[in-house]
Amino acid sequence: MGGFLTLLGPFWPKKGLTPVFTSPYTATGNVSIFHDPLRIEREIMIVRKLMLSALAVLAVAGATVVAEDVKLEGIKCVVAPRPADASKSADYKGGKVYFCCGNCAGKFAGDSAKFATTANAQLVATKQFEQKSCPLSGGAIKDGTEVTVAGATVKFCCNNCQGKVKAAEEKAQLDMVFGEKAFEKAGFAKVKPKS
Repeated sequence: MGGFLTLLGPFWPKKGLTPVFTSPYTATGNVSIFHDPLRIEREIMIVRKLMLSALAVLAVAGATVVAEDVKLEGIKCVVAPRPADASKSADYKGGKVYFCCGNCAGKFAGDSAKFATTANAQLVATKQFEQKSCPLSGGAIKDGTEVTVAGATVKFCCNNCQGKVKAAEEKAQLDMVFGEKAFEKAGFAKVKPKS
C-alpha cells in the first residue's frame, strides 16, 4: 500500500494533502506515510469515486457509439407496437433487439421464444441481419420480388412465393417470413462489419 500511495503523492487531488514521508530508519522504527490516516482514507474514497465515475462515462459513451450504428427510425418495440428506444435493448442471436420500455425488455428476457418472430423481423429491419435465400422455399432470391414486412425488405425466389406473402394478413406475413423455421430457411445471418 505504501508504494501505491508514494506514487499518488505528486498527483494528490487536493492542495495541502501531499503525503508526508519519513525514513524507515526513524528512532521508533515506524514508517509513517501520512499524518492523518482518516483524512487519507476519505481522499482514497474520493479518488475511487472519481475513477468509477470516469469508467461509467466511458461505458455510456461506448454504448452510445454502438447504438448509433443501428437506425431506429420507424422501428417498433419487439413486444409492443410502440417506437423502439436505443437505451432499452437486449442481446439476441448475436445482434441487439430494442424495446419501448423496461417492462417490455423484462417480458422478452422472461420468454424470448414468445417474441422470436418480431425479434427476427427487427434484426432484419435494423439491417443487423441480411437474407441469403427465400424464406418459403429456401431457393436463391431474385431481384424484383421484394416485399416489405414489418419494416424489413424481403426478397423471394419467384413471384409465386412473393404473391403468397403479399396476399397474407400482416400477422401471417410475419410468421411466413420471420418465424423461426422461415428465418432459418431464408439463411438470415448477422451482417459482417465493414473493415
